Amino acid sequence: MDEIEKGNSGSKIKRAEGVTPTERYLQRLCQRSFLSLWSYCGLYKNQGRNGKGDGKELCDLLVVFGNDVLVFSDKDCAFKDTGNIGVDWCRWFRKSIADSARQAWRVEPFIKHYADRIYLDRACKEPFPLTLPLPEHMRMHYIVVTHKIAPCVTEYFNGGSGSLVFNSDLTAPSQYENPAQCRPFEVGWLDEKKPFVHVLHDLSLEAVLKTLDTITDFVEYLRAKEALLEDFKRTGRSLFYCGEEDLLAHYIRTMRGDRHGFDFPPEVQRLALEEGAWLNLVDKPKFLAREQANKVSYYWDAIIEKFTRVVLNDYQKGETFTVQERALRFLAREGRVRRRMLAEEMLKMVASTPYGYDRRRVAIPERPGEPYYVFLLAGRRPDVAEQEYPRFRQNMLSALCNITKLRFPAAEDIVGIATETGTDTRKFSYDLTLVDARNWTQDDQAHWSDMQKSFGFLNDATTGQMSTVEFPEPEPQAPEEDTS
Repeated sequence: MDEIEKGNSGSKIKRAEGVTPTERYLQRLCQRSFLSLWSYCGLYKNQGRNGKGDGKELCDLLVVFGNDVLVFSDKDCAFKDTGNIGVDWCRWFRKSIADSARQAWRVEPFIKHYADRIYLDRACKEPFPLTLPLPEHMRMHYIVVTHKIAPCVTEYFNGGSGSLVFNSDLTAPSQYENPAQCRPFEVGWLDEKKPFVHVLHDLSLEAVLKTLDTITDFVEYLRAKEALLEDFKRTGRSLFYCGEEDLLAHYIRTMRGDRHGFDFPPEVQRLALEEGAWLNLVDKPKFLAREQANKVSYYWDAIIEKFTRVVLNDYQKGETFTVQERALRFLAREGRVRRRMLAEEMLKMVASTPYGYDRRRVAIPERPGEPYYVFLLAGRRPDVAEQEYPRFRQNMLSALCNITKLRFPAAEDIVGIATETGTDTRKFSYDLTLVDARNWTQDDQAHWSDMQKSFGFLNDATTGQMSTVEFPEPEPQAPEEDTS
């Protein structure tokens, strides 16, 4: 792969902004969590009438990341209080939730059959830049976001967080259409014959995305929740919880192996989660220590966004963009805890390497299928002209990645990140390269073996696996002084 660098041969990807304040809020929230290369607001589908652009809105926001496609539908409808709560709830539900779900469900058949007719603009001049996964590999997730409902929920239940209640026994659309039969401010399966829709009000979504603020962490939560609800439906059991945050609290507190999950007794037929579990969790010292420990990981996010800005502002249509996006996707698919470790490794290298010196490190993956990372700090050299230094560093990084294959024959994806030495990381420039070593040949083996012998690359590099705990022990509090 060619390194991501500034160029002048491409064009800027013209991204739409949300039309309403709530759409802009959703866009900012998702771009912060999923990063801007994979989040697109206000997409259009080309109806193709008379051979002219005839854009009709596809969805409010679409996130495409590998095989996962997240469809967000956003409605900002006021809850009108007429004094008849059944009528008021059904009216609000139809406008805010039912209509949004129908819009979201219509996305899947279109993108599976007409992936080449998705555009960033209504005139259908700016094609959607990402390659959608093959239909047989596509994993769809539907999220409906509502607004301004929390005060109504709190008033109706005489307290609580304001989150919509989830009741898995609600499975038929008619339960939301008949005021005499409805259960106000409770949602379940909007239609059990269709894919599950996550219904969140804005405060619940923000709590989830602030806690699970990488695409991998968020999607793993959605998958675990969807599998849980499918299992409850299949076995005829019932699940009830007072707000999305309380379900999230159980997920965060439960580990299945080395991942979060759910662990409910299979013999319990009707399960009601404790109310207030989320509030009890976020005040715990270990949860606060987790937030503090995560701060270093946003250095990794900043590196991704630096590269992303270059890609978005200098869009190279075709294979170049495909390779660039794939390289960045490796960085972005790292969860928050893994980002914490990777960022710490890079920052430790920067802090311990004097200006003008080199430092190299290879980070070995924790699980099969994960990439090997090559970190390079390349010092300036008196024998390399200033204008030649960027290309010199890029060539060194590419060589290190290929020689990593010699050291680790099982390596398939090798991601290299290079920067310089110094004290102000905000001013650093970066290079990124990706080596796909699946088709490694004997000629490659011979060539890079000679290169390693000639230049001694990776003879002095450090290697190793990284480890940490998601919830570190909180720092002990200093005793308060006795002023009496």
